[in-house]
Amino acid sequence: MRASSVSLIMVLAIINLGPPATSSSLLPRTQVCANDGTTIVGTLFTGRDLVSPSLHPRITLNLPCFWCQSGTETAIYITVFTTNVFPSNEVSLVLKVLSDALAVVRQAVAVGGDSVIPSGSFSFSKYSINCQASNANNHQLTWGVMGAAIEALANFMTLYGFGAARFGIYDGDNLVGQGVFQPT
Repeated sequence: MRASSVSLIMVLAIINLGPPATSSSLLPRTQVCANDGTTIVGTLFTGRDLVSPSLHPRITLNLPCFWCQSGTETAIYITVFTTNVFPSNEVSLVLKVLSDALAVVRQAVAVGGDSVIPSGSFSFSKYSINCQASNANNHQLTWGVMGAAIEALANFMTLYGFGAARFGIYDGDNLVGQGVFQPT
């Protein structure tokens, strides 16, 4: 009996020396940009810039999703998006707020370079619409990343409609900010 129990222990030990069994559903999945479905988030996105308003999405959008900005490694991770917050006659105001917020960011880059945003917070309000972001995850937002995030949000809204959004801001693989675009 003793010999058989030792043999059983040895067999179990040999079996356990193999690689650990892991389910593929438990392994981390590579995140891709919803813009094209193939570019890995955090790598240079070379897809189209602004989409044409005459184009329609081929697939239904599933939130949350990453939306990457062309020519950068910046992506926004949209967690909440609601299109019924702005009346249809205010769409031009939404575009104006996004455009003006981007102009403020570009002016800051022109004056001081692509530096860290002072106080770790950006806020722009106009026409009772607020665009704001702040540092996250012990990282700092820069003006360049903030500008790319605003452009990504504008590109997303051009395709899926104009509305309120909550989003994370990624610079490469790093979550560097949290943002919101909503009525005040």
